[in-house]
Amino acid sequence: MTILITGATGTIGGEVVKQLAAKNLPIRAFVRNPSKAVGLKQLGVEIAQGDFLHQDTLEAALYQFK
Repeated sequence: MTILITGATGTIGGEVVKQLAAKNLPIRAFVRNPSKAVGLKQLGVEIAQGDFLHQDTLEAALYQFK
């Protein structure tokens, strides 16, 4: 099961991602700006670009499993 984290480039979301990544859990970060998520990608986090105002991007992040 992959864990979807929203707000992953923010203060709290970023810390949640770091702690989950340290436990080697499968994580997908839902971000508006992928350039802000470069550090997350280096942790092995999958990046899903999207915006809550665009339902199709949220659905893709939720249902696009490997």
